[in-house]
Amino acid sequence: MLEKIKQARRELKERKLKEVNITDPEAHLMKTNNGGYDVCYNAQLSVDSDKQIIVAAELTNKGGDNHQLVPMYEKTVEMSIGEKPEEVSADSGYFSGENYLYLEKNNIDGYVPDCKLKKETDEQGKDKFEKFDRRNFKYDEQKDEYICPEGRRLVFRRNETRKGVRSRHYESKDCSGCRYQKECVRKSKKGQRQIQIYENDDYKIMMREKLRSEEGKKKYNKRMSTVEPVFAHIKNVMNFRKFMLRGIEKAGYEFTLICLAHNLKKLCSFSLA
Repeated sequence: MLEKIKQARRELKERKLKEVNITDPEAHLMKTNNGGYDVCYNAQLSVDSDKQIIVAAELTNKGGDNHQLVPMYEKTVEMSIGEKPEEVSADSGYFSGENYLYLEKNNIDGYVPDCKLKKETDEQGKDKFEKFDRRNFKYDEQKDEYICPEGRRLVFRRNETRKGVRSRHYESKDCSGCRYQKECVRKSKKGQRQIQIYENDDYKIMMREKLRSEEGKKKYNKRMSTVEPVFAHIKNVMNFRKFMLRGIEKAGYEFTLICLAHNLKKLCSFSLA
């Protein structure tokens, strides 16, 4: 045990980790569905909406799903021998500006809500932004400036790129004397309002409109009867809740076998139907 602890301390120092598991160093602490935390792996599935066949499966030790959309899409294409899915649906946990940019640039018909969609949507399905939300600022294309709801102008300052997504930064010329300064300017140390305009803002608007449409709702809701039942079947019917093997490579093989067993059961049920 002492040797394992020493090895764990070396792992923390050498790999600059915040935590390490003695039993399986490659498994990481993650937030679970019950609101707690546990040492585990993050299982990813790409499932066919017609027959609930698992097309692609992956095991990762990274918490959160927002970095998994692109790898899973590309693996799905690979496993389908280059055939691209007609549609891609995923819950808001897979949202990121980088993922939206990927969907847009590759002309993928995606149904992925952003994480603030419910919060910023009223009962009629329309956007509800705070008064000084950047999306309420009007753009003066001729001068390349934004005008706040109180008529103050914001001028262009710089370009930035974060996680592959480009943005343009604008800053107000003068916010002094504005009666809403404290309400509008919250984080700026200068006391001047700043906003960021992202290159995929238009795509985000289009995605919201698509998800609010009746057709979009039907397509997105179909996800609940596609991938969720497969996870439920694996856990509750096949009773697979814990990995027997240690290390992400071996655990990945184990997960692949479980997915193969699920697919065989599905194929058998189709042949007997």
